[in-house]
Parts: sequence; structure tokens; C-alpha cells
Amino acid sequence: MNARNLPGPGDAETFSPAAVARLQLLDEMYRDDQPSDNDIAEAVQEAKDWMDTYFTAMTAGNMARARQASKRGAGAARVDFDVAISGMSATTSDAELIALNDALAELARMDPVKAQIVDLKYFGGFSVEEIASMLEISTPTVKRYWAIAKAWLFNELKRGNA
Repeated sequence: MNARNLPGPGDAETFSPAAVARLQLLDEMYRDDQPSDNDIAEAVQEAKDWMDTYFTAMTAGNMARARQASKRGAGAARVDFDVAISGMSATTSDAELIALNDALAELARMDPVKAQIVDLKYFGGFSVEEIASMLEISTPTVKRYWAIAKAWLFNELKRGNA
């Protein structure tokens, strides 16, 4: 490829990797003959078409992700279970403590392992790794069960206060 066939520094054109590859192919094809301006224009147009397709697909993907996020409460206020429970110390009424106890008892009835993880993590202060070792399950499983248990308890407490 020689410099006289490429846009100069003042030109508005920039080349994508696809355009460079196409121009290299043209250079191989026309090693003895120089590619015509039409061949170069086709290579540039092909690269532009590829970029248009790529950015259209990226935009569509981003829009789809945004739409999915909005379906799943992207704008909802996030409330951390630990913060919600820790706020139940000095100002907690007897009814709220009873609701928490009832929710924990219901969780223990439905899924004893998740209830045990809540007891060990929240009330016992053990780390995820320590709990996994004690219960002889994997660390990712403890994390997953902890997240599920927190969400379930939060919903139970929220429903009880509604």
C-alpha cells in the first residue's frame, strides 16, 4: 500500500480495521497495477457500512438492556437489609421484633439451611467462608442463599408493616 492512496492528515476519513484489511487485500491484488479510486472508495464505503451496522446493533442492545432494567425496578430505591435490620435496635417496637422473629421462624420452617446462614452471618457475625466451612457447602452457595434469605426476610417484614 502506498501513501498516495490513503487519506492525508487533513482528510476527515479514518480507517477501521476492516477498511485497513480491505485495502491490504487490494494492495496484494494490484501489486503491479495501482488500485483505482473506485476500488479505494468501495473499501472505504464497505468499512463505513460495517461501522453503521455495528453501532446500530450496539444501540439496539443498549436500548434492550435499558428496557429490561426498567422492567426490573431500575429506578426503585434500594434498601439494604442490614441497614433496615440494624435500625431495629433502640427504636424498635415489640411488634417489629415479633414480626422479625416470626419471619425467621417461617424461613427456618421453609428452608432450614438459609435460616441457619442468617443466624450464623447476622447474629453470629461469621464470614461467608466460615459459614461455608461449618455447613460444608461452597462459598458461592452461601452467598446465593444469604442474598435469597435477605430478600425474602425483607419482603416478609415489609409486608408485615404494610
